[in-house]
Amino acid sequence: MISPGLAALAAPLAGAVASAAADAVRGVDSAFGKLLRGDHKATPSPNAAGANAGTLDAAALQDRFDQLLKQFRSQASARLSEAGVDVESGVVLESDVLGELRVVGPGAQAAQMEGILGDDASLVAAFDELREVHRELSRQRRAEELDHLYDLDPNAAWRADEGSTLDEPAFRVTLTKDPLMRG
Repeated sequence: MISPGLAALAAPLAGAVASAAADAVRGVDSAFGKLLRGDHKATPSPNAAGANAGTLDAAALQDRFDQLLKQFRSQASARLSEAGVDVESGVVLESDVLGELRVVGPGAQAAQMEGILGDDASLVAAFDELREVHRELSRQRRAEELDHLYDLDPNAAWRADEGSTLDEPAFRVTLTKDPLMRG
């Protein structure tokens, strides 16, 4: 039988191990994951700027996302305008659970827009890349937050990550001719 004191000590460790495993599944290398592998001193955090040439930090990912978003908005708006679809009031595109591009909103015009955009392979590929960079940026920011919190208090990091889920909200992009509108 395990003593209550030992059980109280083991519970946070078990949760942290589960959290590190979840990070590994999400493709995020956390400080605690390194600690479990024993390489926490040998290599810097992959979330640190410049730590790994193959890994971009959040600022670099944000720059990449902004660049892709600007290009996608311009191309998609131009394609819809060429087809006679008005984007003045704003068109909201989202990625459904299967990763398909969908136009938010009812009506025949939404189906028409989905057809126009869905038939353009380069726009679909650009939207997919934009979605993936956004997903990576969100994961990177979350990993950096948890790494920082872990440095301050490992138990707090574990508690913060305890309710994490692999479910991600729908990715949305708003197209409009108003350059100040972001989404």
